[in-house]
Amino acid sequence: HNGTFWAIDYHGSFSRDLDVLGVDIYPGFAGGPAERPHWHAWYCDTTRGKAGNFIVPELQGGPGGQLGYFHDNLEPGEMRQQVWTSVARGADMVLH
Repeated sequence: HNGTFWAIDYHGSFSRDLDVLGVDIYPGFAGGPAERPHWHAWYCDTTRGKAGNFIVPELQGGPGGQLGYFHDNLEPGEMRQQVWTSVARGADMVLH
């Protein structure tokens, strides 16, 4: 499962048969480069708190979005920082 949603009780019946919890991280939703490291760490910590170790099945490494909005590019070195932040905060896997 990849997603952390507010309306789900991750400590209840939802997680009983769940093998692993993942969180998709799209840094562009966090705003600019100054906000992204804090936002990313918060998502990793929140997911780890719900499930123990976790995976990051989608980590956006470049501009993305859809009609109506597009995220900016990450700064040089920012992708590496986010991967290591994920691992340091408990991620067993990170995919781009």
